[in-house]
Amino acid sequence: MLGLAALPALSKPVSISIYTTHEHRINKTIEVVGHVESLQTPVVSSEVSGEILKLLVKLGDKVEVGSELAVIDAENYQLAILESAADIERYAAMTSMQEQQTRRYATLLRKRQVNRATYDQARSELKSLQAQQSAAQARYDQNQNLLSKTTIKSPISGYVDQRMVSVGDYAQPGKPLFKLIDNRRLRAKLPISEKFFSQLKIGQVLYLENPFYDVAPLQTKIDYLRPKIDPDTGSVQAFSVFENPSVDSQLPVWKAGSTVKATVVLQTENEAVMVPTQALVQRPGGDVVYVVYRNYVKTHKVVTGIIKNGMIEIVQGLNPGRIVAVDGARFLTEGSAVLIVETLQDGSLSLSGSPQR
Repeated sequence: MLGLAALPALSKPVSISIYTTHEHRINKTIEVVGHVESLQTPVVSSEVSGEILKLLVKLGDKVEVGSELAVIDAENYQLAILESAADIERYAAMTSMQEQQTRRYATLLRKRQVNRATYDQARSELKSLQAQQSAAQARYDQNQNLLSKTTIKSPISGYVDQRMVSVGDYAQPGKPLFKLIDNRRLRAKLPISEKFFSQLKIGQVLYLENPFYDVAPLQTKIDYLRPKIDPDTGSVQAFSVFENPSVDSQLPVWKAGSTVKATVVLQTENEAVMVPTQALVQRPGGDVVYVVYRNYVKTHKVVTGIIKNGMIEIVQGLNPGRIVAVDGARFLTEGSAVLIVETLQDGSLSLSGSPQR
């Protein structure tokens, strides 16, 4: 490589530092920032009609399963229960009398003192009364059920996220009254660049951190992946479901909507060609590095991967052992003359920059 004849310098050489590429043994990870969302955010709606008489919770209140949220006027349902109870008693009395009449006709029929038609008529009337008694009982049970629904109760343990009614409003079946939220079991929603899509798998380990709490990262995994790329962001969404830990056994680390920083482990102990981030230059045609040939450079178009500790992975376009320009690379073009002023070693690198433009 270095034995090639040097190209004539047509302009003043550009001073550069250089780095010799080699394979690095790394855990291949990527870092992304997303947010968390609750797995349970039920909207509590009314199942009966009536005026809202009482509101028993306000925004932000903690609730448990079965906690009372509101009370709807129950007078109409109480009256309906009384009416259906009266129907039950009336049909019970009429059924009892008709049972006696039917038994008497059965006895007379055996003695041939009434005809078959009279007996059949009595049995038919008995069955009709029994059916009406059952219907009255069903109406009673239904009205009892409706009465129980005039007290609105929480279906989950969590917090009141929205209250959408006021005292005096008229509730109707299906009308939303409250929105609740549970922060105990959450889901991290993570947008990951589409260039890593082929490397993502369900079950991959990731570590979640809250950038605003000084707590240890939470180890979890990718539970599922959205099967398409978002055309607006060029990312695929990965999801991880986890139990929300607490700080000092009280405050939850995350609330729904919180920011989450995730480190996704793509591969462990991977051999990767890496260069300092300053060696990568972003040109209109794509990402490039400049490979040094004695006192001039050639452009190599590359495909990049992860960035870690000031180094960026070169997935395609550069082999180990190549000498690349680092400092000063952004001033270079194809065939530029160069003057090497420093050779960088892994131990001397203290790089935190971004790819150059």
